[in-house]
Amino acid sequence: MKMKVEKSFYMLEIKGEKKSITLFNEMSEAVKDIADYLKSGTQADQIEFSEIDVTEKELRVSVVPWSTIAEKLVTQIKG
Repeated sequence: MKMKVEKSFYMLEIKGEKKSITLFNEMSEAVKDIADYLKSGTQADQIEFSEIDVTEKELRVSVVPWSTIAEKLVTQIKG
C-alpha cells in the first residue's frame, strides 16, 4: 500500500472479533466506515479513531473525540 500524506491522516481501529486497522487521507471517508460499522452492530467502545499529524519532525497522534465523529455523521446524513 502506498499513501501520500500532506499534513495528517486518520487511523480507524476496530477491536474485538472484527479487528482491523484502516488508514484514510480524509476524515469524511473514515466517518462513512464508522457509520457502516455502527449499523452492522459494532459497539462504540470497539471503535478507536485517531488523527496522525505529520507536519512536525515527530508524529503526533490524537484520538478524535466522539463529539467530532457525531458532528460529521449528522452532516453526512443531512447531505
